[in-house]
Amino acid sequence: SHVGLEYGGVRTREEVKASAALPRSHTGGEFPLHTDCCFEKRPPRFLSLYVKEEDKKGGGLSRVVDGRALLLMLNDEEKHMLSHTKVGLRVPAEFDKGKSIEEGAVLAQNGSFWRLRQEVVVASPSSPTLPTIEKICNVGNSVSASLNFQLKKGQLLLLDNARFFHARTSILDEKRWLKRARFHPLQSDIECNRVEEAQFV
Repeated sequence: SHVGLEYGGVRTREEVKASAALPRSHTGGEFPLHTDCCFEKRPPRFLSLYVKEEDKKGGGLSRVVDGRALLLMLNDEEKHMLSHTKVGLRVPAEFDKGKSIEEGAVLAQNGSFWRLRQEVVVASPSSPTLPTIEKICNVGNSVSASLNFQLKKGQLLLLDNARFFHARTSILDEKRWLKRARFHPLQSDIECNRVEEAQFV
């Protein structure tokens, strides 16, 4: 295997809701467009979601957006700004490892890898990156720009976390239960060019 694996469950049962530091993915509310763990120095490159129990009340619909489609709506100046301007990325309490803010660009140096979760972006109100980030999220969160579907029990979704954004509608069935795994490239494979890593400024 050429990856480091991080594994966990995504549930919304009552006992999980009572937890003190609750990840956004464990709540029942809508989770807008994002890439996983964008606030880490090296976000996971791939992620998988396996459905143990689907939402039988019609909630929890998955939404996936190809980052290449979002690039088409940006001009060269906007792409350069996103790949060469650092913004603050607030680390949620449940992910805190001693650093509350990570800094980095939203778009990688190769111009095709992303990391973004709008609600954790920390920047001055006058920052030139904010209107472009808002533009990306507004379009990406629209139904017309995304692939929308419900994952059924026993199905698994595998995503390139640097190339695809994902989102989820509100959960209506608290018995819904997913298992999630995040995959991080090993440093040795990066150094040997066996794996392309997202290089963020």
